[in-house]
Amino acid sequence: MNEGDSRHPILIALALTLLSVAGLLATQARSSAPGTAGLLSSLQKAPADTTGKERIIIEHVDLWRFDKEVNPDAQILTGNVVFKHDNALMYCDSALLYRETNRFEAFGNVHIHQAQDTVDIYCNYLDYDGYTKLARLRELVQMEQGENTLLTDSLDYDRMSGIAYYFDYGSVADSLNVLSSVYAEYSTVDKTAVFYNDVVLQNDNFTLYSDTLHYDTNTKIATILGPTTIEGDSGIIYATRGIYRTEEDVATLLDRAEIVSGSRWMTGDSLIYDRPAHFADLYGSVILRDTAERMELRGNHVMYNDSTECGEAIDHAYIYEYSDSDHLFTSADRMQLIKVDSVNNIAKGIGNVRTWRRDAQAVADSMVYLTRDSVMKMYGRPFVWSGLSQVTGDSIRLFMKNGAVERALIGENAYMAQHLRKKYYNQMRGREVEAYFHEGEMDSVWTRGNAETIYFSENKDSIQTEQTHTQSSEILTQLENREVVRILLLGQTKGRTKPIFLVEESDLVYPDFVWFPEGRPVDSLDIFRRTPTPGEGGGDLVPRPPTTGLLQDLPTPKEEQPRQAAQSTLPSDSLVTALTDSIIRTMADTTGISIDSIRSHVMDSLAVSLPQAGREILQGAADSTLRATSGQRLTEFLDGRQRPAEVTDSLRRVGAAQLDSLGLTPKSVTDGAETMARQAITGLKKEAQQATIRKEDEATEPKKK
Repeated sequence: MNEGDSRHPILIALALTLLSVAGLLATQARSSAPGTAGLLSSLQKAPADTTGKERIIIEHVDLWRFDKEVNPDAQILTGNVVFKHDNALMYCDSALLYRETNRFEAFGNVHIHQAQDTVDIYCNYLDYDGYTKLARLRELVQMEQGENTLLTDSLDYDRMSGIAYYFDYGSVADSLNVLSSVYAEYSTVDKTAVFYNDVVLQNDNFTLYSDTLHYDTNTKIATILGPTTIEGDSGIIYATRGIYRTEEDVATLLDRAEIVSGSRWMTGDSLIYDRPAHFADLYGSVILRDTAERMELRGNHVMYNDSTECGEAIDHAYIYEYSDSDHLFTSADRMQLIKVDSVNNIAKGIGNVRTWRRDAQAVADSMVYLTRDSVMKMYGRPFVWSGLSQVTGDSIRLFMKNGAVERALIGENAYMAQHLRKKYYNQMRGREVEAYFHEGEMDSVWTRGNAETIYFSENKDSIQTEQTHTQSSEILTQLENREVVRILLLGQTKGRTKPIFLVEESDLVYPDFVWFPEGRPVDSLDIFRRTPTPGEGGGDLVPRPPTTGLLQDLPTPKEEQPRQAAQSTLPSDSLVTALTDSIIRTMADTTGISIDSIRSHVMDSLAVSLPQAGREILQGAADSTLRATSGQRLTEFLDGRQRPAEVTDSLRRVGAAQLDSLGLTPKSVTDGAETMARQAITGLKKEAQQATIRKEDEATEPKKK
């Protein structure tokens, strides 16, 4: 055997040895499992970790290889790859492990399992950084934690903070709701999520659209943080801030959220909406608007039931109707707005009802307003005012047309009064009074059933000269420019007319007359004032002793009444005293009538004509003017031949403001005093003539004898 032949056995043995080692390595790689030690462990060892971070560990792989020419930085792992890092296991079909950066990329059937917080994530691709613990998951990503499921196509999961966030559309679903958005952050620590941009929350009962929304999967509470729309079977809610307890289906909303339900629109500073109960509670400057009827219910607290379409307001509650140019405001302690059908409402007011519009105002204890018939019914001692007129009764119905009051029907104990001047009022009463309006002013009044009327005639200067008192079956009164121009008496009629100076002050009105200006709303804000009680510090209740009938109460003629000592009720230095003194001096000299007789006539006539307040206002002026006027000039003044300038000047100096406060003018005071004084002089002249005749008869009687 030569030398070459002797080397062949050695080469063959070496080859067999190498093949045995390679087979052993392949067998160990295929049979390796988590926790497997041996040659694989020695091969995957890397340089010592100098960062202090836990390194990624390969728990299992079917085939491991390294090709420096293909990828010098990565180890290639294929087949049932399992990584472990910080108590999390990560599975995939294949992976590239970057030992130097403690990072790997996983491909196919990627699965991350965190047993500590029961989180499982599935996707097709994973890029995981062992130092930052940031997992970037792509393609068909699905995260599961208990009942919660997150779906997206791109998810970044920070295992340090427990925050997973998607940024290219995704959704989070629990056992009750499904939420989707463009961007969201989900916390695996407390199971809450924040959604941004095109947020949609889908529930079996409603759908919520928002710009920003916070959601707690534990409590099922959605916190609204931006412009939001909530759509349901009963309507739509618009909000910008609040919470929605989706499990109870109850929303608590702030910042003047809005609810739209059919033709109803409502808003308030805050509201609570209970969908299962069909009930909304609104607080703070609440408006409930019926857009079809152009009517609003307002108040600081409104309760609304969307199944019955009934709203009720308290705390500054009122109805506002704006169907025409003249708006109607009606307030009450408790106000209701009830939907009858698609175009009709019923408004109810309970307690301290007050109504204002430009052409009419009213107060009552309660009211019902029917929009279909445009009829407002008022109960509980109601009062209605229009211009200078006031109507009252047990109940009042106001009929409206084209937004304006057309007529008023006052039932039972009906009473209508019209203020003329100071203490003078035209009055009508009966079982029923029906008043008609034209262009906001009362133009005719029907009084039916034991109809009675008191009205005053005026001269061209608007001075009351006569009072007429009638009783009839029916009375028709017509007005023009707020003045009575015609009265028609129907049926059996009784009546009496008297000069104004013969009318006692207690006979100027009916026994139960009430003039109630204090209760009248003066503008739309005055409806919130509490209406005072007539006669108890509120209304102007005129006292009068009880009587038994109309015509029996009329005063007897002047000559049949016992004469009163009028001068005792007047100031000694008043205008009347000054007039009396001058008249006495003049008339006593020319007629021979006794001073007591003259004084009695003048004082009785003037006492019923000149208002007490007017006499007191003119008191100072009288001393400095009238007393300085000679008797002759005063007589000429009273006879109408001359009006001393001193009288007019003195009245002007008194001041228009004082006279206006009493409803007087200098002209009306002097005219009234002049008229009554002339009547007194006429009476004196008649007595003087009779005295002269008596003297002549007495002088001729002895001659005849």
